[in-house]
Amino acid sequence: MISKNIDGIRILHVSNSMCVGGAERAIYQLIRSQVGQKGVIPSLLVLSNPGYYAQRVSELNVDVSVARGRGKLDPRYSIDIINIFKRMDYVHFHSPQPFEMYLSLFASGVKFVYTHRAGDHNYGLKRKSTYGAIGWLLRGGHFSVSANTEHAAEVAKRLFKLKGKNVEVTYNGVDFDLLVSKEKACELRQAIGISTVDFCIGITANLRALKRVEYLLRLVASVKGVVACIVGDGPDRARLERLAIELSVENRCFFVGEQEDVSNYLRLMDCFIFPTDKSESFGNSVVEAMGFGLPSIVMADSPGVVEHMRFEGGLVAGNERNLESILRRLMNDKVYRESVAEKGRAYVRRKYTYENSSKQYLKLYKLREM
Repeated sequence: MISKNIDGIRILHVSNSMCVGGAERAIYQLIRSQVGQKGVIPSLLVLSNPGYYAQRVSELNVDVSVARGRGKLDPRYSIDIINIFKRMDYVHFHSPQPFEMYLSLFASGVKFVYTHRAGDHNYGLKRKSTYGAIGWLLRGGHFSVSANTEHAAEVAKRLFKLKGKNVEVTYNGVDFDLLVSKEKACELRQAIGISTVDFCIGITANLRALKRVEYLLRLVASVKGVVACIVGDGPDRARLERLAIELSVENRCFFVGEQEDVSNYLRLMDCFIFPTDKSESFGNSVVEAMGFGLPSIVMADSPGVVEHMRFEGGLVAGNERNLESILRRLMNDKVYRESVAEKGRAYVRRKYTYENSSKQYLKLYKLREM
């Protein structure tokens, strides 16, 4: 149970899940940065699946609560959530949770924040109804609203009908110091079955249709000397493995599954390709790859991740043919490849520090007091 502490500003972070994923990793790193800030006392409330990152948060000696064991129709559930809210100065929702967000109306004196972490989806009726219900709260001024990219901010304004309401952009922070490979690339390549002479393209992702990982498979099929390392798991993996067989590249596409430490796999890649569509908001994995020192390519029709390429030489492909052309140039020009990698590395390490993210969020919290 979250304990009351009067020695600082008490900030409760609320997320539906803290399993392995980009949004969950961003929340963990935000909490981690707040632990080191004087006068800030973060805590975490998980509404469904605590998972890997809830454990990581608890290892920071941060209070973690999990709202489970009672159905939402049980009045005791609502009472428990409201009582947790009342112990806080700020409650920060990182995912849309209409029931719990409406419970905020019963916690007077507490300030509430919602961060939108999604791109432009084609939502079904159920999800549209969920966002419609939340929109009333957000329009009413009970919540401050932020988004983790400019793209997500524009989506939030349209989705929640926030005409004239300010949506702050608070980019995710990434702890680049955690990106330390413990394995030698040649040894890991040998263990997986990748030749040292092959040019390895790669991606780390939750394998869903929006990631468009098939772009990597088609590159392997069309460009001689290219192999792909695909780190992650998800509902689209079976389709992708079937497609690799259909393209006759199953021996050159390596599905290594979900890995807690992706740094080792970034080490063996020569180029990172993140062909996600407009549904993506931030895309932690491509920022991590760039910060690790990998030349990285994104697609022009994914506005959120294109925001990471705002430096001289940032690699944005207009279509698959253009993507192949960029890849061939990277393969054939080592000086160019290293130049792009270094510029991207410097850019994201300067812009997406978790210190910057935490300061932006503290500024957002203070806006509620004006």
